[in-house]
Amino acid sequence: MVEFKNQITIIKDFLVKNNFRTGEVTETYANFISDYVCITIGYDWRDNSTYVTVGNEEYFSIGLDVVNLFEVFGFNIEYFIKTTTSDFLIHFLNNEGQKLLTRDSGSILSLLNENQNKRAEEYTKDLLKRQALVSVDRAWAKKDFQDFISHFAKLDIDTLPKSYLLKYEIAKKNTSNLNAQK
Repeated sequence: MVEFKNQITIIKDFLVKNNFRTGEVTETYANFISDYVCITIGYDWRDNSTYVTVGNEEYFSIGLDVVNLFEVFGFNIEYFIKTTTSDFLIHFLNNEGQKLLTRDSGSILSLLNENQNKRAEEYTKDLLKRQALVSVDRAWAKKDFQDFISHFAKLDIDTLPKSYLLKYEIAKKNTSNLNAQK
């Protein structure tokens, strides 16, 4: 906790020099506000980690993490991982993230928001694919070929292992055979 307070003091001195005002500060949270952006630094005592979010009225609280730091800013992830929060943030805001200190912050926040939305969409798509695969596997195990085919239709065939395509062909044959017997 003492370390977090020391980090906040260092960050505060830097941000005040860059026209930020100090907002709310608690033992686990500090908020700094400029005319263009709000930077929040938080501390989670449960895993002794620190997080940084940036935002404004339009783009509220976008977390800076290894993915968006690399994808949006081309930031050296190793530096992010190996340094203190204050060293990282000051270095970042003096270099790759400098636009966050200016009236151009909106364009950077927009890019961060797009990145966050893209990642959420990819995550959701992957989750839906996994759910469909579970449904396909369950239907196969129960030899419910109609159900297998209906769940299989929800999948992107190009991304599946060949074993699923073979199972699909078997399910189609079995379904055809069942329909022919009726």
